[in-house]
Amino acid sequence: MHPLVLGGVECGVAAVAALIAAGPRWRRWLGLVLGCACVALPFLARPRAPLLCFVIALVAVVAVMRSIDLARDDSRLPWPRRLWLMFAVFDVRRVERRPPGLDLAALAAVALATAIAAGGFALGVHVANQQVGAAHWALRWGGGVVFAVAAFEAGTRALPLGYGLLGLRPPPLHDAPYLSRSMSEFWGVRWNKVVGSWLRANCFAPLARRRRATLGVIASFAASALLHWYLVVVALGLKWSLVMAAFFLVQLLFLAAERLLAVRRWPTAAARTWTLGIMLAASPLFIEPMIRLVDPLV
Repeated sequence: MHPLVLGGVECGVAAVAALIAAGPRWRRWLGLVLGCACVALPFLARPRAPLLCFVIALVAVVAVMRSIDLARDDSRLPWPRRLWLMFAVFDVRRVERRPPGLDLAALAAVALATAIAAGGFALGVHVANQQVGAAHWALRWGGGVVFAVAAFEAGTRALPLGYGLLGLRPPPLHDAPYLSRSMSEFWGVRWNKVVGSWLRANCFAPLARRRRATLGVIASFAASALLHWYLVVVALGLKWSLVMAAFFLVQLLFLAAERLLAVRRWPTAAARTWTLGIMLAASPLFIEPMIRLVDPLV
């Protein structure tokens, strides 16, 4: 099935799951089963266009996450809000009202981040592919890091702009991860607060309440590794999905090391150098699979 047609089917299944998942527990669990069924659909895509397969796999991941949210929510959300939640990249239950308007400063930040992302992409793909040896990999991974960070920054700043015109303020989505003073601050406070807050609510918090906080951290990173493994295995196959999963599992070693080294008590400059250095050292595990989604020469 063509990926675009498959994506439409997937969205239809997710919509039905959202409409069902309200009220009695059996309905919410039925919605969860339907939402989870979406994970099988991307494997049926033909032709296997990596980027399109990645996108429809991402839709499936969102469907599973939101189906879990709805299964755990007994507040009887009205059906339009359930549909909105199913297809939103953030938790719409946390949206606040604000005066409608365009944030010009945020718009300028989006434009700047987009330009930086474009430069990083050009460096990591087009320029890198004209080089050989160490220069190729340095440009590929360095440009890839710039692209990934700037593109995510642009996306998370652009989304609130549209909602702001409607008089809505989404919950915080991202918070300058390059200012992190520790790995725990990077992952727990600043980077991708959408997924971070979901993992905290569904993986960390249930175990932390049972005085198993360390196990909660392990569960969170294991879930993140599984999520990213799925996205990449659908698009690129097993080899690169394992590389991607390794990026998230190795973070547990870094977190343990920084606890032993008491990085939180270091001077700000040293702590930030530690955090950025560790992330850059591990980044090829993340960047290489992501570049392979868009690089026609691999």
